[in-house]
Amino acid sequence: MYDWYAGNLSSYNSYYPNDFLVWETLKWGREKGYTAFNFGGAGSPNKAYGVRDFKKKFGGKLIEHGYLVDTHFFLKPFIKYIIRNK
Repeated sequence: MYDWYAGNLSSYNSYYPNDFLVWETLKWGREKGYTAFNFGGAGSPNKAYGVRDFKKKFGGKLIEHGYLVDTHFFLKPFIKYIIRNK
């Protein structure tokens, strides 16, 4: 299973809606027989990253799949040009 995005209005932070969403997703997946859950990226392990801290609260292990490594993105120079010249 994959769960890469979540969000909420900051005025609801005290209700922990993202924690609830993940917990219910994990429960649903277990009931359906899923054995793996991919939270998506966790940032560079050598840099502080609040999102990774949030994800670590749910246990599991950190696995580097390498699928978010930028290697040959042919549009990158054009995107940088557009952003610079806004």
